[in-house]
Amino acid sequence: MTPTPTGPTMTPTPGPAIATVNVGPNGGFVFVDQASGTNTTTIVHCSTVHWVWQSGPHSSTSGTCSVGCTPDGNWDSGIQVSGTFDHTFPTAGSFPYYCQVHGAMMTGLVVVQ
Repeated sequence: MTPTPTGPTMTPTPGPAIATVNVGPNGGFVFVDQASGTNTTTIVHCSTVHWVWQSGPHSSTSGTCSVGCTPDGNWDSGIQVSGTFDHTFPTAGSFPYYCQVHGAMMTGLVVVQ
């Protein structure tokens, strides 16, 4: 008998996926990531975030809020009362976003690894 050579076990690298964020669940002014239960969504690069409107009107607009909210042009769903919006993140980084209707009281963050 000839022994069978063994080598290292390969661990698959997680590939792109879709993360779902509920927009305005239960009439609230919040973004809720289905995986974390918070307003922060963590994904790997080249993955997509899928926002689902549960009550409206709201938007998913990339940018920051301090004194006022300023869009940065990465994405903007426009103001919706129902439906969905998807955005794919090709690069790593932290991407804050907000609702155009509710400003600083309704914000979220996408962390791309």
